[in-house]
Amino acid sequence: MIFRTNKAANEWRSATFQSAISVVTRDENSKLSENSIANLSDSNVEQVIRLINAMFVQITGASNGSLQVEVEDEIRQAIKLAREIAFQFGIHPAHLRLLRPAHGESVEIGKEYQDCCDGDYNKGKIYTVDLVTVPGLQKIGDGRSDMSSTLTIVPCEIYPNEV
Repeated sequence: MIFRTNKAANEWRSATFQSAISVVTRDENSKLSENSIANLSDSNVEQVIRLINAMFVQITGASNGSLQVEVEDEIRQAIKLAREIAFQFGIHPAHLRLLRPAHGESVEIGKEYQDCCDGDYNKGKIYTVDLVTVPGLQKIGDGRSDMSSTLTIVPCEIYPNEV
């Protein structure tokens, strides 16, 4: 990917996302046209909320249950948080990367990967991934002079095939 190795492209990406987030997170009282980026973003958030809410209604209906009223507020908060996290991936001057091994992939327990039950207790042991319980987060470089060093911010937690 060009943003991992090209300083100018990386700066362009960061500046573009900074501008976009300032528009999307505008003051709710400001008057912008119907075709603004902020209104499109708000519309997208509402559409995702409706889709997820409909899925939960179907699931609870299939089990003869009912959806609690506060669930829609929790869905709304989760979607807005997801949007903010997505913007942070674009704004951050370094390249942020999610760490998600595939089912059946072999990983070494340590800084990057941990057993969801035992943490890094078995550091150095190789496990086969059965399930990713928490994706990891890594920062590649600083986006300015260092474009290659890797820092694991949050280790990926897995449920291993071998226990």
